[in-house]
Amino acid sequence: MGFMDKILKRDRAEDEYYDNSFKPSLEVLQAKNWNNEKHRELRVEFDPIINALVVRVAKLMTERSPIFLDSEGNEMNDLKESWDKNNYNDLLKDVIITTRTHGYNVVEWLKTPVDDRSWLIHSDDDMIMITYEKFNLIKYTVLPKIETGNKVALQSIVSQYDLFPEDVIHFYLGRHKLNKLGFSPIKPIWDAAVRYMEMLEAMALYDSRIGNGMMVVSVDPKSYVNKSNKLANSIANTNTKRFLILKNSLDGRSPAIQWEGSTNRIEWDRDLEEILKVICGNTGFPVRWFIGDPKGAQSAAKEDRIAIWTTLKSIFEEYIPFIRKVLLHQENGEAINEKVVDIIFDDGANLEDESFNAEVDQNTSQTSWQ
Repeated sequence: MGFMDKILKRDRAEDEYYDNSFKPSLEVLQAKNWNNEKHRELRVEFDPIINALVVRVAKLMTERSPIFLDSEGNEMNDLKESWDKNNYNDLLKDVIITTRTHGYNVVEWLKTPVDDRSWLIHSDDDMIMITYEKFNLIKYTVLPKIETGNKVALQSIVSQYDLFPEDVIHFYLGRHKLNKLGFSPIKPIWDAAVRYMEMLEAMALYDSRIGNGMMVVSVDPKSYVNKSNKLANSIANTNTKRFLILKNSLDGRSPAIQWEGSTNRIEWDRDLEEILKVICGNTGFPVRWFIGDPKGAQSAAKEDRIAIWTTLKSIFEEYIPFIRKVLLHQENGEAINEKVVDIIFDDGANLEDESFNAEVDQNTSQTSWQ
């Protein structure tokens, strides 16, 4: 399946027609403003490029728990078991997603765990204010959000409250900043990713197969008497948003669908690939990591995997200070940290070939570029 085939891939309906009804798109949602934290959250949720850079990175980096080494280079298996028992890899995944989206996070420890988590993650999404005094952090003011469903009953109004630096873990990415808000890795690719999705939206309205032409559908009314309306509705919901013309008798033959009035073709793939090069140059990940590995590129894919895992290991190193802060919150935390000489990203002997390929295939087939 080629580059454009992957982009133009459609989900087949139950019957013999295509059903191309679309979910609310990023273009409709207008999630384009980097300074709006809601827009960043929407991009992470809906944009396949930014979703990969945030969610897929977090998932791949937390497939296995970190490796803890003592001064003699031996693995500290007891510490790794404790890490797994406390579900700290889930905590690390939450932190990776939050910091790669907003640049920073604040971890609040809960006295009473919620499900399997003994923490809450705060960031721009629910942070009302960070208070400083002479550049020193004094407190965080947060207002946790309740995700409403069809029926929600609250016995009391959810109110804001303060958190203090000595009671939480504050962690941010990038160079030191006085405001400690950190640097989001999606910021350098924001404009390119927005432009990429804008082009996909344009393709949904101006299909490259027809240019300025018109869709013409010919059917046999006798054979399709009960299906004409369904056929009309299905075609009306295609990417083209063009006209539907039904011609009479085809003497019992199957419907004929053709494009008339234009021989022009817009080469979307060339522009899309140029944008992808910019995105990949700013992220350290190859093009195939975002769009899947086409057939016949196995040798290049092998080189890509080396680059991918090198990049993931580099990203993991940014989170080693956070991992040490988590250990510090445990009983005898300082003593534990003194024994841990090195913390290593465990990519696993077979993780590169099996989990990575399965992850790429799954993301490519599920998103179909939204």
